[in-house]
Amino acid sequence: QAPRKLISGDDVRAAIRAARTIDPAAALALRLAAVAGLRRSELAALRWSEVDGDRLTVDSSVAIRREEGADPLLIDAPTKTANQRTVRLDPATVAELAELRREREALSPYLFSLDEHPAPPARVGWWWSRARDLAGIDRRWRLYDLRHWSATMAISGGHDRPHRRRPPRSRQRGHDPPGLRPRRRLR
Repeated sequence: QAPRKLISGDDVRAAIRAARTIDPAAALALRLAAVAGLRRSELAALRWSEVDGDRLTVDSSVAIRREEGADPLLIDAPTKTANQRTVRLDPATVAELAELRREREALSPYLFSLDEHPAPPARVGWWWSRARDLAGIDRRWRLYDLRHWSATMAISGGHDRPHRRRPPRSRQRGHDPPGLRPRRRLR
């Protein structure tokens, strides 16, 4: 199977435009997925208190728990990396955040909810599916592909990936990738 290609910038912009016809919050959620690389659970759990001007503090320890016969729940699940990261946002995203805040902060402590509970992660997923269909882009693109697009754009724009504090688990166990293994002569 051929490796997946990267979703195009035109498709990302088309999906965000289409999401705006659904709900301004949907457009902002997809924009944050694209510009900041946020996951569905991170988007659903975002609080207004985590927005400070052009900085957004993201809690990556939030996970989705699925139980048979019940709606997915957001739970606190510490990750192997840092539990929080701060993302700096571009002026257009800051403006969209400010506009949505004026309209909805009094309704909920969460960006994408209309009550005191976090938004169901399925809502964010539905926004993506509906916007993708309205925009007429390939149905194989997933919400998670916006995260990949975000990372690729950041790296190609000169932003380096964060350095790991320790080597990957495979290297800790003595398994180097094939390109890093010392070559041995055949006798």
